[in-house]
Amino acid sequence: MDSASRLPYAPAPHVKRVAFLLLAAFVVLAVWWGRRAYERRGASDGAAPAASVETVLARERAAAKFETGDLAGARKELAPLVAAEKPELEDLVRAAIVDYVDRPSSDPEPFFARIRAAQPENPSLHFMQARMALERGDFEGALAHFERVRRGRPDDLPTRVALAATLTDLGRPDEARPLLDDVLALGVERAGIWYVQAVYRLWQLELRSGPGAEAQRLKQLYEQLARLGYGSADARLLDQGELARLRAPRPKGIAEAAPPRAPNFTAEPPVAREFAGARKLFAHDLDGDGDIDFLAAGPRGLFAAFASPDGFHVETIVDGAVEHVRAVDLGNHDSLDLVVCRGARVSLLEHRTGAELLFGDPSAQRWTESPVELPSLPSPPADLVAVDFDHDGDLDLLLVGAFGARLFRDDGAAPRVDAQGTVRSSTCRRTRRCRTSANSRGATPRTSTAIPTSICCSAARMRSC
Repeated sequence: MDSASRLPYAPAPHVKRVAFLLLAAFVVLAVWWGRRAYERRGASDGAAPAASVETVLARERAAAKFETGDLAGARKELAPLVAAEKPELEDLVRAAIVDYVDRPSSDPEPFFARIRAAQPENPSLHFMQARMALERGDFEGALAHFERVRRGRPDDLPTRVALAATLTDLGRPDEARPLLDDVLALGVERAGIWYVQAVYRLWQLELRSGPGAEAQRLKQLYEQLARLGYGSADARLLDQGELARLRAPRPKGIAEAAPPRAPNFTAEPPVAREFAGARKLFAHDLDGDGDIDFLAAGPRGLFAAFASPDGFHVETIVDGAVEHVRAVDLGNHDSLDLVVCRGARVSLLEHRTGAELLFGDPSAQRWTESPVELPSLPSPPADLVAVDFDHDGDLDLLLVGAFGARLFRDDGAAPRVDAQGTVRSSTCRRTRRCRTSANSRGATPRTSTAIPTSICCSAARMRSC
């Protein structure tokens, strides 16, 4: 490219980089300066910081107790807030409302003075003072307070109605009527109960001039509203309006709020080291003391870990591999027996009675093997479950595996051990061979593995019939 076709000036690459860095620095400085200015403006405006979680909860509890009439409870919730070195104005107003509603038992004037010092034109303050002036018969004083409320809250409907009523009592109905007409112009959908109150007040105003057509129309309107379920304000609503009610705080953001995070789990020191290598773990109250204990089975044996104030202490129940174990109250005696599977052998370990535990050998095992040997299964079971199969109130055992399913049924015919240790059998009825079939859609019905003759068992001891 010849010199005539070149640009008159082309900045070098390093000049572009310097210019870009200067521009970025200028943007960062502008953002920082704007943020500082915003913070200074907020501080000069007296903006209150976000309330703490405890403060918000105290305000909500106070509002809830106020609504249920528990004024003492509401006052107790607000007490720490108004006792602060620099209490929030809204908390002073809340405390004043509680004492105002609780009058004459409580005097709200001390809180009125604190509110007046912080915000002389507070609408809630002047509404409450106006209502108290009406109680004293000071209609002029009430009128002055209602006027100040109206200047601060021109949209407050209870204040309009109360101001109109006060003007009427002072013999100034011509000034009261426009206030009530403004409420009627909003309609019952927006003005609600205060619409009904305005209709009633206008009706009473018309009656003073005589029972004319307008008075009759307003009477019919009032009666129609009553039939539709729109009632007039009661004494409590007239006294509290909207500005002397304790409401829950509006959400403003919580200072302590933080983005959610995943829980941080901390490993506790290991307990029950004997459980190492266990393949089955269950939680039961094994000793009936109300605390959760643990039962574990595995290649090393069967172990129980009992909870105590000093931690867990472990007892060895069975040495050697145990594939399955279930803790069940087979005897309905409020203690847990153990059904243990070791290979194809199923055995029952009976829990010692309370008398044996109390008066017997303290070093003896808590569980002892039943004197009746249960028949072995064709192969090791894959699982077992305790269920009241025949609905007789006793738990039966259902075992499943490669052999199909076998039911050990508890029929209550228990072999008992007499005082000499002799096992005495009792008559037990056999159950019939059970066969089940499965029929799925589009499949040929087939017979499942037959359930062999059930093994009868007792409430505490199982035996072959």
